Amino acid sequence: MNTVPSFDSILAPAVRQPLSRTVRFGILGTTRSSPCGVANFSAALSEALSAHGSQVGVVRVADESPTPDDDGVVGELVSGSAESVAACAATLNNSDVAVIHFDHHVY
Repeated sequence: MNTVPSFDSILAPAVRQPLSRTVRFGILGTTRSSPCGVANFSAALSEALSAHGSQVGVVRVADESPTPDDDGVVGELVSGSAESVAACAATLNNSDVAVIHFDHHVY
């Protein structure tokens, strides 16, 4: 009789191997200064990744308001600024993994 493998049995043979270096994550989204779900998720993701040894830099989606001192902010994407688009793209390209958060009300 053939049995269907369970999810756990499929994963059991996999062996986690440590990475040889720190993984760098770039997150494009809003930050805690913006009271919204994307900001909450970005903060929680950033904290969890950092807690597991990753480097995390956040590119904040900004409007014309001044930037508050948010932890981990490495750049700002300012609405209508081609210069900030280029700078943010360069910043995110320096990451190993870029996480882009999207919400119709943010961009």
